[in-house]
Amino acid sequence: MAAAVAHGGALAQATESPRAFTREAARAVADVLRPVFAPVRTAESWGVEVTEDAAGMVRQWRIEGYDYMDLARVADRILGSYAGTYWWLGMALCRESAAVLGEVPVELTWG
Repeated sequence: MAAAVAHGGALAQATESPRAFTREAARAVADVLRPVFAPVRTAESWGVEVTEDAAGMVRQWRIEGYDYMDLARVADRILGSYAGTYWWLGMALCRESAAVLGEVPVELTWG
């Protein structure tokens, strides 16, 4: 059974009951979903191109104290993403913006 949820997510039932959810069932679910959940999502996968101008805006927002959810929210509104407040977009924006600007993404401004 599967059902759509907000922001493009999905809810899936892997077994008939919670008790039937064994390690084997968990592995089977992980194998099926692996192509869907790539290990690293990029800002582009959410519809945002990280140009030098966009990277500069992201850097300024981080300096102003925006967390990853705030970045996702403002990117959704200003840069035209479709991620809503999904914090992984904020993290991807920091990582990719630092790269565009030639900075280290783990420094205080970006991390």
